[in-house]
Amino acid sequence: MGQIVSLTMSQLPTWLRGMGDRISRLDLRPAYKTGRQLCVNHARQTIISGKSPDGDAYKPLVMPRARSKGKDIPLRDTGALLASLGSGNPYVIDVVTFNYFEYGSRLIYARLMNEGGTIVPTKSKALAVPRTPEALRAGSPRRFPRPLLLIWPKGKQSGRLVEKVLKGKGKNQKPVLITHFLLLKSAEIPARPFLTITPALVEKVYSVITDYMIERVF
Repeated sequence: MGQIVSLTMSQLPTWLRGMGDRISRLDLRPAYKTGRQLCVNHARQTIISGKSPDGDAYKPLVMPRARSKGKDIPLRDTGALLASLGSGNPYVIDVVTFNYFEYGSRLIYARLMNEGGTIVPTKSKALAVPRTPEALRAGSPRRFPRPLLLIWPKGKQSGRLVEKVLKGKGKNQKPVLITHFLLLKSAEIPARPFLTITPALVEKVYSVITDYMIERVF
């Protein structure tokens, strides 16, 4: 998803609007490029800090991630979302024109992370959420290398795919169930905005553009 920012004549100081043709002939793309970078830096910082552009902390994850070395920081699973805002990334939205600039991420889940929403299964009866590093590597219960047992209590909205293994040695061995996948009818993703433009950010961007215009008009 992308965020578009534009500057209208009504937002300029009255005395600057009076310059008329001199302003209309200006190429504002360099100023828009600088303004865009301010917005990108702001979006990246919200992800890094774990706080929305308004300063509110993101809602924590409902359950720890399956990655054994990953940190349970919202929006920071693989680092792909943060990277997608960077220059040269194949998923980055980088548009600068005479009238506006646009920034954001083309990642398929960027809008969901930003605005929140509900995920429902489309090709199966339930969502399979990996709960172990091995399940994560497999990517799907169908590709898991060993047989899994289904545990889904009647009337419940969630179930598990487990593996039965023996723990211990000799006569002390006991069967243990390892949950590799959690099965869900649906999953609610809370909004964790990272592309929200605050009034303070708008003021900075307009200041950059206005200063650029002033330098070239006088």
